[in-house]
Amino acid sequence: MTGEDQPAEIWADEQGPVAEGQLESLSLSGLLSGLTACGLMFIWWKFPGLSTGWPTALLILYGVAVVGLLGWSVYQSVPRSEAAPSAKKAAVRRERSPRMSRNRVRLPRPGLAYLAMMIVMFLGAMLGRSNVLMLVFSLMAGPFIVNGWITYSMLKHLKLRRTVSRQMMAGDQVSVTVEVTNGKHVIPGWLIQVEDRITSLHEKLRAEVLFARIPARQSRSIVYVARLMRRGRYRFGPMQAFTRFPFGLIERGLAFTGERYESEILVFPRTGLLSTGWKQQMLAATELVERQEPRQGTWNDEFHRIREFRWGDNPRAIHWRTSARQNELMVREFQQNRDQDLVLLLDLYCPTRASAVQQERVELAISFVATVALAHIRDSRHARSLLAVAGSMFQELEGDCGPLLQEPLLQCLALAESAPRPDLTRLIELAARRRSASARMILITTRPQETIDPILASSASSGHENGDGKGSTARATAMLPLTELAIVSTADPQFDSIFSLR
Repeated sequence: MTGEDQPAEIWADEQGPVAEGQLESLSLSGLLSGLTACGLMFIWWKFPGLSTGWPTALLILYGVAVVGLLGWSVYQSVPRSEAAPSAKKAAVRRERSPRMSRNRVRLPRPGLAYLAMMIVMFLGAMLGRSNVLMLVFSLMAGPFIVNGWITYSMLKHLKLRRTVSRQMMAGDQVSVTVEVTNGKHVIPGWLIQVEDRITSLHEKLRAEVLFARIPARQSRSIVYVARLMRRGRYRFGPMQAFTRFPFGLIERGLAFTGERYESEILVFPRTGLLSTGWKQQMLAATELVERQEPRQGTWNDEFHRIREFRWGDNPRAIHWRTSARQNELMVREFQQNRDQDLVLLLDLYCPTRASAVQQERVELAISFVATVALAHIRDSRHARSLLAVAGSMFQELEGDCGPLLQEPLLQCLALAESAPRPDLTRLIELAARRRSASARMILITTRPQETIDPILASSASSGHENGDGKGSTARATAMLPLTELAIVSTADPQFDSIFSLR
C-alpha cells in the first residue's frame, strides 16, 4: 500500500484554550548536554590525576562548563510556554521561508533505547579498558550518525501546500488536501509524515498523513477528512514534516510557519428541523393581533397587471380609463402577497461560570435562529429579514430575503458570543421601532421563561411611569405590546417539541 492510499489520522488534544510553545518531549540537544556533563563529572571522579597541575582558571572553566551543560539540559527538559513575540518580530518571522535551521530533532523510544545501549558500551569500554567493547560502541554509533544525516537530507528542499474550503456547516465533513513537493534533483523522499494542526477557541485537533515515497522533482498529495462540530473560526497551521527513515532511531522535523502555510475556515452553526406545528402556531399568533395599516389594493395585495374582464370579476376592479382606450372592459389584477417581514431578536445570556447545559442552550438558540432565518429567506420573495444579536457585543443585520442574505447572516451567527449581561432592553427597543403590520417578531432567549417575563413586564411598567417625553428606551419598550412578541426560550422543557438538531 502506498502512502497516498493510507488514511489520515485525526485526533483531539486537550480541550480548552490552546497553549502555544509547549514542549512535547526532551530535545536531542538537552539530552546530549546532560550526557556530556555526566561524562565530564565521571572523568573528574575516575581519573583525578588528569587535573593535577592545572591552573586555577582552567579548573574554574571546567566547573563552569559542567554546570552550564547541566543547566541547559534541565532547561530543555522542563515544559514551558514561550512568551508572545512582538508584532514586528512576528511579522518578520511569518515572512521568512522555512529553513533547515527550523529542524526539530527528537529521539523516539527505539532511539532512546539504542542510545542507552551505546552509553553502556562506552562506559564498559572505558572502565574495563576493553578494545572489543569500544569497537562494538563504534559499530553502534555508525548507524546512529547515518540515520541523523539521512533524516536531514530527506527534509531538504521540501515544500508543503494545503488546500481547504473557506466555509462549512458545523457537523459536516471538510476535505483538506495536503501536497508535498520534493525539490531535490536526485534523492527521493521516503516515509515523510506531515502533521497539520487545527485550532479554535474551544478545541485543538491534529491530523497526520504519511507519504511513503516522493520521487525527485515531483509532488504527491493526500486528502484527509475532518469533522468540525463547533461553530466559529478555525485556524489551520502551522504544518510540520517529520521523518525517521531509514532506521527509526532519530526523528527530525521541519516546521513550516508563515501566512502562506496558515488557513482559516469559518464554521457556520448547525441547522435543525422545525416541527410541523411551528408555522401554524406562528400564523395563528399573527392573525390574532389586531393592526391597522393602509390598504395597498382591493384585497391588500400588490398590483400585478391589467387584463380583460371575465365573468365573475369584481366590478370595482374595472379600470375605466384603460377600458375606454381599448373599447372593452379591462380590470386590474392583483397578486397575492402573504409574505411577512421577520424580526429575530437573539438574547445570548450565559453566566460567567456556565455549566455544560447552559452552554448547550446558547448553541441551541443560535441553531434555532439560523434554521428559522434560512427557512424564511427560502420561502419568502418580497419580504425583509432583521437579525439583532445581544451578546458580548450588539450586532444588527437587515436585508431583503434572497441568496445574498444567507452568507452574512450565517457569518454573524457563527461569530456570536454569549455574555453574562447582554443588552436585552436594546433588543426590545429595536422591536418597538420596527413594529408594523407586515412584521413578525420573535425573541429567542436562553433565559428560563419565568425569568424573561418579569424583565419584559418591568420594562413596560417603567415606560408607562416615565413621562419625560424624551423618547427613552423604557418608553419605547412600553409601546410594544407583549402579545405581538413571540418568545421562545431554549431553557423551556417544551423547546424540544418544536425544534431538533439534524
